[in-house]
Amino acid sequence: MKILGKVFIILTLVALVLVSAMSCAPEGPQGLQGEQGLQGPEGPQGLQGEQGLQGPVGPQGEQGPRGPNMIVAMGKVAPYEDGRLDAGYNVNDVTWSDHYGGYIIEFPFDYEYDGYYVTVVQPVGYQGAICSSTSALGGGRLLVFLMDLSGNPIQNYFDFVVFEVR
Repeated sequence: MKILGKVFIILTLVALVLVSAMSCAPEGPQGLQGEQGLQGPEGPQGLQGEQGLQGPVGPQGEQGPRGPNMIVAMGKVAPYEDGRLDAGYNVNDVTWSDHYGGYIIEFPFDYEYDGYYVTVVQPVGYQGAICSSTSALGGGRLLVFLMDLSGNPIQNYFDFVVFEVR
């Protein structure tokens, strides 16, 4: 048995020397590249970076042509003393007309019924006015009617805006 133990130890040492010698041997040429595998799942998104500085403001663009709905007159009318213009723009006068049963608004421009003006009238407050209507009188004058529920002309607060559409 002693001899077998010594033989075993010698064989083990020889095997170790051979393994060491093989690992020190030069490698041969690399083989062919294999096929690429399938793409794996996408990983989580990383952290958001800081926002960069804002760039300079560009130059102002060229002014466009005048629009069709330009305000040419507007005002707020109160029913005191046969009509009073509380605030207005491009209005000469506002008066109550018993003859027409409405307010006459006089403008410094020729307000004619030629299709170039659009007027919006809005009764204000609760004095019974529910309806309004307008009519051009010529010579830069506009007639504004305010009516109650029965259709009777009344004096009441109202606002108006005149647009030129040409």
